[in-house]
Amino acid sequence: MSTAAQTKVSPLYRQAKSKNHTAAQFLKALDAIFLDPHAEERAEAELYRLSQGNNEPFSVFMPKFENLLLEAGIVGDRACISILKRCLNDELVRAVCTGVKAKTYPAFVSEVFGLASDLEALTGRQTRMNTHPRFGHWTPAPAPPTQAAPSPDKMDWEPSNVPLKPITSGERESLKFPLPQTRYHSHFPVYASLHDIEKALQTKIYTDPRTSCPSWLLPVISAFDRKKAATLPPSRPGLDTEIRLKPDESTPACSLYSMSREELLVLRKTLYELLDSGFIRASSAEGGAPVIFVKKPGGGIRFCIDYRALNNATEKDGYPLPLIHDTLRDIASAKYVSKVDVISAFHRLRVKEGHEPRTVFRTHLGSFEWLVTPFGLSGAPASFQRFINHVLSQWLGITCSAYLDDVVVYTSGSREDHRKLVCQIFKTLGDAGLQLDWDKSDFESSSIKYLGFIVEPGIGIGADPEKIRAIRE
Repeated sequence: MSTAAQTKVSPLYRQAKSKNHTAAQFLKALDAIFLDPHAEERAEAELYRLSQGNNEPFSVFMPKFENLLLEAGIVGDRACISILKRCLNDELVRAVCTGVKAKTYPAFVSEVFGLASDLEALTGRQTRMNTHPRFGHWTPAPAPPTQAAPSPDKMDWEPSNVPLKPITSGERESLKFPLPQTRYHSHFPVYASLHDIEKALQTKIYTDPRTSCPSWLLPVISAFDRKKAATLPPSRPGLDTEIRLKPDESTPACSLYSMSREELLVLRKTLYELLDSGFIRASSAEGGAPVIFVKKPGGGIRFCIDYRALNNATEKDGYPLPLIHDTLRDIASAKYVSKVDVISAFHRLRVKEGHEPRTVFRTHLGSFEWLVTPFGLSGAPASFQRFINHVLSQWLGITCSAYLDDVVVYTSGSREDHRKLVCQIFKTLGDAGLQLDWDKSDFESSSIKYLGFIVEPGIGIGADPEKIRAIRE
């Protein structure tokens, strides 16, 4: 930090340390020193001067608008919609007045995005994120590990005998807050819409299987227990995920990616959840991959780790995935078909003991490593496929197929025989520590979606219209 900032912070830090202040108390004191008391008024004034340029894409304008809206503290659907309408360019305002009827702000923004995309396509301004590679929220600036300036592996403290305590569940309020000195990319903007942030921070609501479970599935209802899916699975020697580094390779060190203040809220929430479940722990390992957020198709943002550098440094696992063509053929020729997804499939498989430091990832709140298999590792699909094939080995290729976390049971006998087999397989999955997603289950269906296809048992196979539409649009 700068000399001026250090002059202000150091006495406050020493005082907080001597009085055992909590992290929340220390942050509040920092806010009192550094935050602008007139920030809301300035943001509000800037917001009322803001206007979308005639040739400015809505996707470029919107992050600026929502950041100012947040800083100004303006809430309420009517107020937000009214201000947004006033800021839009004339062409988009005309389209909004005739084509947008939404009453809530998130729904209004979603419809305006659609209109703006149509208008920009018609006028030749292709501004979708996947049209041209560019720096922005969803595409982090490429930084080869050998050229990136790595941030420190540990948070630097002022000289002190106070022991460093990791962020762990049950110690949040007593956490001694360190002063990190980190470096990260700040040459590209990082924005997420308010709607995406709000959705990411909301508590997810799932269907209780007991309210709609058919009687024949009640004996195996425990296989759909989401609470079990949030617990640390046991180690399974010979099946745990291995991360084998190539000769002369070490865990790459990559720089942090810049995040907005709102994204840091989602980051903190995600880290606490992962710590509470025991999936991650604080790490002092060398190197580390950066965290990024990826927009979900249905809204919200997904916590991801950019393991590309680590994947390039590791040996590949050649364990094969099932042949999709053979699986579809078997399903289409069956009489009864049931399908289910495994909840957080990779997280139900541990990382091999001793390999956890190789999964280290860096955040603005410290470094952490995985005890369970993280998403993003190149060897994760092969490791999980090996595990689930081991669990379902007696049925695979005969009456059951498992393509990663998608499990399908198919039979040509009676309905009773099908149900009995489904219960046996679900019980086996549950006993193996694999919990199933009720909201993504389909039982005895005449038509199921599987791996991008529509399969009708006894009739045939067709392409999923939604996938075709996505390609055309």
